[in-house]
Amino acid sequence: AKLNTHGHDCIAFNWTSESAADRRLKLNNGRDAYFVFYKESKEACLENTDEPNGTALHIYFKLALQLINLLSLDVECWIDDVEQVKLEPNNLYHSVSGNKRSMLTFVIPYYKDAKWISEPMDLNLKTNTKLKDYVLIFHSTSSQESLRLMLRVDIYRESYRASLYSVFWVLNCTDLKFEFQIENEKTLIEAIEPPFFVCPKNLDSKKKKGHIRLFSNEQNEKSSDWSEGFSLDTIKITEMVNCKVANDRTYTISVDIATSSFGMTKIITLAPSTMVINKSTIEVEVTEVETTRGEEEEEQWKLIKPEGIIPFWPRNIEQGLMRVRYTHNHLAISTFVFKEKQRTLLHMDDRERPALQTDVVISDNNGCRIVFGDYKIGDSPILLVNCLKNRQITFCQSEDIRIQVLSPRHYVYYTWMDQLKPRSLVISSDGPAATIELNPLYGKLETNDQQTVYYATFHDGPQMVLIFAEDIDIIDVATHMPSLAEKMSQHIQIGIRDIGISVIDDIARSDLFYITINKSKEVWTETRNANIIPLSRNLDHHIDEHYKKYIKNLEENPNDEELAKKKYRIDDKRNVSFDENTAELSDHLDHRVTLQRQSFDGLWVSFAWSATNQALHLRINRFQIDYAEEFTLYPVVLNPIISKALGTDLPGKPFIEMSLFKTKSARANTQNIKYLNLLVQEFAFCVDQTLIMSILSFVKHEKTNEAPTINMERDLPRIHKPLEAITDAQSNSLPTEPKIFIDNLHLSPLKIHVSFSMHGTSANEQLLAEYPIVDFLLNVLNIAEVQDAVLKLNCYERKNEQFTNAKLLEEIRNHYQSQLMGQLHVVVLGLDVLGNPFSVIRGVGKGVESFFYEPYKASVNPSFLLFN
Repeated sequence: AKLNTHGHDCIAFNWTSESAADRRLKLNNGRDAYFVFYKESKEACLENTDEPNGTALHIYFKLALQLINLLSLDVECWIDDVEQVKLEPNNLYHSVSGNKRSMLTFVIPYYKDAKWISEPMDLNLKTNTKLKDYVLIFHSTSSQESLRLMLRVDIYRESYRASLYSVFWVLNCTDLKFEFQIENEKTLIEAIEPPFFVCPKNLDSKKKKGHIRLFSNEQNEKSSDWSEGFSLDTIKITEMVNCKVANDRTYTISVDIATSSFGMTKIITLAPSTMVINKSTIEVEVTEVETTRGEEEEEQWKLIKPEGIIPFWPRNIEQGLMRVRYTHNHLAISTFVFKEKQRTLLHMDDRERPALQTDVVISDNNGCRIVFGDYKIGDSPILLVNCLKNRQITFCQSEDIRIQVLSPRHYVYYTWMDQLKPRSLVISSDGPAATIELNPLYGKLETNDQQTVYYATFHDGPQMVLIFAEDIDIIDVATHMPSLAEKMSQHIQIGIRDIGISVIDDIARSDLFYITINKSKEVWTETRNANIIPLSRNLDHHIDEHYKKYIKNLEENPNDEELAKKKYRIDDKRNVSFDENTAELSDHLDHRVTLQRQSFDGLWVSFAWSATNQALHLRINRFQIDYAEEFTLYPVVLNPIISKALGTDLPGKPFIEMSLFKTKSARANTQNIKYLNLLVQEFAFCVDQTLIMSILSFVKHEKTNEAPTINMERDLPRIHKPLEAITDAQSNSLPTEPKIFIDNLHLSPLKIHVSFSMHGTSANEQLLAEYPIVDFLLNVLNIAEVQDAVLKLNCYERKNEQFTNAKLLEEIRNHYQSQLMGQLHVVVLGLDVLGNPFSVIRGVGKGVESFFYEPYKASVNPSFLLFN
């Protein structure tokens, strides 16, 4: 090899006798360049075929040393006091003068208001040990402080790759100072955005615990007690911890622990459990309503600029009341409850901005988010439309004395005058008053002159409408309410007995998975109202035992006509007789039921529709994934299992069943899900290291054989705008996306039997070099050996709410993912995680539905039969 542009020296590599070699090349400037040769053998095939024909040699020629900066700030590196390098975050540098015996000195130009210089690192001495992670001590140039960081040295095709990183990044997204403690090592975390680097002395300690305590910015308050310990060896989890101060006040902190994209660093984010976000275009101020505040104490108002985010530390979470006002108009004040999940429009006493949209989002893992926004069409709780010719409507909020009048042939957008009073309307029209809840309904008002006034409430896109008219036809036309009873004349039904899908790795030329959807076993069924219903397990078992006797007698005596008349006793009151695959069940009162022995299709879909309505009913009876690798501990990866819980079970119950009924308003281009129910039965999931490595090899992209780079784009946004990164995913960032209105949505709980083993094919070193996160996960999971551990994930249920598509899918994903990660840490990894849900710790969260029940006890109603 010859480097034409920088020198005239030559180097050689004997590929017949050498497998790897280090070489030095003299440059024109007198310096040396260091390279490595590496030989790799691979199976070769005939052209345009998969038939092996011999061995091909791949020879790699590259620089001997590469440097990677895996910190969140710029770093400089001196290599043998000859070459100076500036490394930006996520930067991979190929060193010309560096080699396997180089001396490295790192410099951090600016961290914690100081410059830091590391002690020299001799690669020749360090890499002769079995370790590949080394402690690197930095010293401040302006004080006696020292800083511990880590340098990992990997060997990738005989070249060295040195990665500078920190074991922990601690991000403080609050306005408070914290002390962070790991095994009696304390670090002060300032209330600023850049992350703090923490590397404990005892790196080999398993099941490390972290603790925090705070110093409040408020006067007369000392530092708090240490919080509960939270596990630091987690992969991804969010926990809530409490810090109690001397006056019995409690600060609840959200601790989010996430593994970085490169696997070597844990990013610990400390965030307030309650935050206020101003998405409006005007400055607002907020304060907590405190009934215990003395008369001499002034309210502490906090300013939030447009697009601003502030932490909020409530003193009385059980009461949970907040006041908001405009900065330019302190008289425009509204009070509302922030401890309950809700979406409302606040009445503000301001002529230019009479209303402020407010969204309170509460979840167990993310805490409470209070979002203010500008008013837009659909935010008002109710639109009142008076279609009467000569009659006015008087109305007011329940338990409120501020009565308003709606003139004939006028309309008005209305919001609640007092958010703390019942959210219903009291209406009248020259007669007795009536109280109306904001649900779709019909009704009528009686007047003093005996004239009937009809009214109806309905959804018109995002807006709830209350309309008044003297003619019932006007109500029908405006509301489109008869469409709920509209017959769905179009109907299609598809049934497939068995389906088999083979997943093949065409590069490795091997089978990976075989996925099957199979019909159910034969069961006894009866027909009720055109529905085929399986019998209970006990009755099915008794009839099947007699059926076997009947078949045996029929085979022995095929011409015996008396067999069809013979009755078999089930119990004291019931008998059964058979005629081939048909049975007749009778009781002592001579009630007769015809039964059929049959199996259900593996995949069954029924879809019905009309101009405005759609209904879907889907069943998957048996679903199984087989792993095709010959040497594996678990040949079956996923399969449904029979519930071990006590109770009656239906033999013909499908593994997955879904029922959906939705309506569509052509005028408003909106969808309303009247009913959605998804039920998944108990199943087993088994995985070993052989399966993990096969999947990683299958999904990884085919790359060139250059040294891999590491992508930190997912990690850096957490640092530069940490609060925005947290809240963007939780607030509705797509306001223009069409809304989905949900009347009743229920996704069943999941009961999963997990078996896990790290036995099997060992990890491929090249794959681990390309994906360091995989190396981290395998090291974490290496301690795990689990057989038939049961995970129970609570169901997801929502009623009378509105979402965008993206928001709904994200909330469902977070609901199950957070539970899954928490239980995996406990059951599989044996970690002691807190998992304290926000609603339990703080006693809030009304409207957040989550509970568990045995999936086999549930049933799904066919939606098109419910509503047709």
